[in-house]
Amino acid sequence: MTANELPAQPAPYIPAQQRNRPFGVTILAILQILGGLGMLLLSLLFFGLAALFGTSTMFPEFRDMLPQWFVDMGTVAFLVLAIIVLIVAIISFLLARGFLHGKRWARMVGIVLAALEIVGAVVTAVASGNVSNIASVGFTAIIPIVILLYLMLPNTKAWFTQ
Repeated sequence: MTANELPAQPAPYIPAQQRNRPFGVTILAILQILGGLGMLLLSLLFFGLAALFGTSTMFPEFRDMLPQWFVDMGTVAFLVLAIIVLIVAIISFLLARGFLHGKRWARMVGIVLAALEIVGAVVTAVASGNVSNIASVGFTAIIPIVILLYLMLPNTKAWFTQ
Protein backbone atom coordinates (compact mmCIF):
# COMPACT_ATOMS: atom_id res chain seq x y z
CA MET A 1 0.00 0.00 0.00
CA THR A 2 1.42 3.37 -0.95
CA ALA A 3 0.99 6.62 0.90
CA ASN A 4 -1.58 7.84 -1.67
CA GLU A 5 -3.88 4.85 -1.16
CA LEU A 6 -6.29 4.99 1.73
CA PRO A 7 -7.76 1.88 3.28
CA ALA A 8 -11.36 1.18 2.36
CA GLN A 9 -13.79 2.70 4.80
CA PRO A 10 -16.29 0.31 6.38
CA ALA A 11 -19.93 0.85 5.56
CA PRO A 12 -21.64 3.03 8.15
CA TYR A 13 -23.66 1.17 10.76
CA ILE A 14 -27.37 1.57 10.25
CA PRO A 15 -29.34 0.10 13.15
CA ALA A 16 -32.26 -2.13 12.36
CA GLN A 17 -35.60 -0.47 12.71
CA GLN A 18 -36.72 -0.80 16.30
CA ARG A 19 -40.09 -2.44 16.69
CA ASN A 20 -42.17 -1.29 19.61
CA ARG A 21 -44.16 -4.00 21.32
CA PRO A 22 -47.75 -2.91 21.96
CA PHE A 23 -48.50 -2.52 25.66
CA GLY A 24 -51.47 -4.87 25.44
CA VAL A 25 -49.24 -7.66 24.14
CA THR A 26 -47.00 -7.20 27.17
CA ILE A 27 -50.06 -7.45 29.42
CA LEU A 28 -51.16 -10.65 27.63
CA ALA A 29 -47.67 -12.12 28.12
CA ILE A 30 -47.69 -11.23 31.83
CA LEU A 31 -51.13 -12.84 32.21
CA GLN A 32 -49.85 -15.97 30.46
CA ILE A 33 -46.86 -16.10 32.81
CA LEU A 34 -49.10 -15.69 35.86
CA GLY A 35 -51.45 -18.36 34.54
CA GLY A 36 -48.49 -20.65 33.91
CA LEU A 37 -47.27 -20.14 37.48
CA GLY A 38 -50.74 -20.97 38.79
CA MET A 39 -50.85 -24.11 36.66
CA LEU A 40 -47.39 -25.07 37.87
CA LEU A 41 -48.51 -24.78 41.50
CA LEU A 42 -51.68 -26.75 40.73
CA SER A 43 -49.56 -29.43 39.10
CA LEU A 44 -47.41 -29.66 42.23
CA LEU A 45 -50.56 -29.99 44.32
CA PHE A 46 -51.80 -32.85 42.12
CA PHE A 47 -48.40 -34.58 42.33
CA GLY A 48 -48.64 -34.27 46.12
CA LEU A 49 -52.17 -35.70 46.15
CA ALA A 50 -51.02 -38.58 43.95
CA ALA A 51 -48.26 -39.31 46.44
CA LEU A 52 -50.73 -39.05 49.33
CA PHE A 53 -53.14 -41.49 47.70
CA GLY A 54 -50.21 -43.80 47.00
CA THR A 55 -49.44 -44.21 50.68
CA SER A 56 -51.36 -46.62 52.84
CA THR A 57 -51.13 -44.22 55.77
CA MET A 58 -53.56 -41.73 54.28
CA PHE A 59 -55.90 -40.40 56.94
CA PRO A 60 -58.14 -43.40 57.73
CA GLU A 61 -61.17 -41.21 58.49
CA PHE A 62 -60.81 -39.48 55.15
CA ARG A 63 -60.20 -42.73 53.30
CA ASP A 64 -63.41 -44.26 54.71
CA MET A 65 -65.50 -41.35 53.38
CA LEU A 66 -64.38 -41.91 49.78
CA PRO A 67 -65.72 -44.55 47.39
CA GLN A 68 -63.35 -47.50 47.07
CA TRP A 69 -62.95 -47.05 43.29
CA PHE A 70 -61.77 -43.49 43.92
CA VAL A 71 -59.26 -44.64 46.53
CA ASP A 72 -58.01 -47.32 44.13
CA MET A 73 -57.73 -44.95 41.15
CA GLY A 74 -56.77 -41.83 43.11
CA THR A 75 -53.03 -42.15 42.57
CA VAL A 76 -53.32 -42.68 38.83
CA ALA A 77 -56.00 -40.00 38.40
CA PHE A 78 -54.05 -37.33 40.26
CA LEU A 79 -50.83 -38.29 38.49
CA VAL A 80 -52.50 -37.96 35.08
CA LEU A 81 -54.04 -34.62 36.13
CA ALA A 82 -50.66 -33.40 37.38
CA ILE A 83 -48.97 -34.24 34.07
CA ILE A 84 -51.73 -32.62 31.99
CA VAL A 85 -51.66 -29.44 34.09
CA LEU A 86 -47.84 -29.36 33.90
CA ILE A 87 -48.03 -29.54 30.10
CA VAL A 88 -50.57 -26.68 30.08
CA ALA A 89 -48.19 -24.63 32.28
CA ILE A 90 -45.31 -25.20 29.87
CA ILE A 91 -47.51 -24.23 26.91
CA SER A 92 -48.53 -21.08 28.78
CA PHE A 93 -44.88 -20.10 29.34
CA LEU A 94 -44.05 -20.77 25.68
CA LEU A 95 -47.04 -18.68 24.58
CA ALA A 96 -45.90 -15.80 26.79
CA ARG A 97 -42.45 -15.97 25.20
CA GLY A 98 -44.03 -15.99 21.75
CA PHE A 99 -46.08 -12.89 22.64
CA LEU A 100 -43.00 -11.05 23.89
CA HIS A 101 -40.95 -11.88 20.80
CA GLY A 102 -43.72 -11.22 18.26
CA LYS A 103 -44.02 -14.76 16.96
CA ARG A 104 -46.79 -15.23 14.42
CA TRP A 105 -47.71 -18.65 15.85
CA ALA A 106 -48.30 -17.08 19.29
CA ARG A 107 -50.93 -14.75 17.86
CA MET A 108 -52.66 -17.67 16.13
CA VAL A 109 -52.64 -19.76 19.32
CA GLY A 110 -53.96 -16.76 21.28
CA ILE A 111 -56.80 -16.33 18.79
CA VAL A 112 -57.70 -20.02 18.90
CA LEU A 113 -57.64 -20.11 22.72
CA ALA A 114 -59.81 -16.98 22.99
CA ALA A 115 -62.27 -18.40 20.47
CA LEU A 116 -62.44 -21.69 22.39
CA GLU A 117 -63.13 -19.81 25.62
CA ILE A 118 -65.95 -17.89 23.95
CA VAL A 119 -67.46 -21.09 22.56
CA GLY A 120 -67.13 -22.73 25.97
CA ALA A 121 -68.91 -19.81 27.63
CA VAL A 122 -71.76 -19.96 25.09
CA VAL A 123 -72.13 -23.73 25.45
CA THR A 124 -72.18 -23.38 29.25
CA ALA A 125 -74.81 -20.65 29.03
CA VAL A 126 -77.04 -22.69 26.73
CA ALA A 127 -76.59 -25.90 28.70
CA SER A 128 -77.39 -24.25 32.04
CA GLY A 129 -80.73 -22.86 30.90
CA ASN A 130 -80.80 -20.61 33.96
CA VAL A 131 -81.03 -16.87 33.19
CA SER A 132 -78.70 -15.90 36.04
CA ASN A 133 -76.13 -18.44 34.84
CA ILE A 134 -76.45 -17.11 31.30
CA ALA A 135 -75.72 -13.57 32.55
CA SER A 136 -72.72 -14.67 34.60
CA VAL A 137 -71.33 -16.71 31.71
CA GLY A 138 -71.84 -13.69 29.46
CA PHE A 139 -69.58 -11.70 31.76
CA THR A 140 -66.96 -14.45 31.65
CA ALA A 141 -66.99 -14.31 27.85
CA ILE A 142 -66.17 -10.59 27.84
CA ILE A 143 -62.44 -11.02 28.54
CA PRO A 144 -61.82 -13.58 25.75
CA ILE A 145 -63.85 -11.40 23.36
CA VAL A 146 -61.68 -8.39 24.21
CA ILE A 147 -58.51 -10.49 23.77
CA LEU A 148 -59.77 -11.84 20.44
CA LEU A 149 -60.60 -8.36 19.16
CA TYR A 150 -57.29 -6.98 20.42
CA LEU A 151 -55.30 -9.67 18.62
CA MET A 152 -57.14 -8.75 15.40
CA LEU A 153 -56.19 -5.04 15.53
CA PRO A 154 -53.82 -3.95 12.74
CA ASN A 155 -51.26 -2.48 15.17
CA THR A 156 -51.22 -5.67 17.21
CA LYS A 157 -51.14 -7.86 14.12
CA ALA A 158 -48.14 -5.89 12.86
CA TRP A 159 -46.15 -6.86 15.97
CA PHE A 160 -46.47 -10.56 15.18
CA THR A 161 -44.30 -10.73 12.07
CA GLN A 162 -41.70 -13.38 12.93
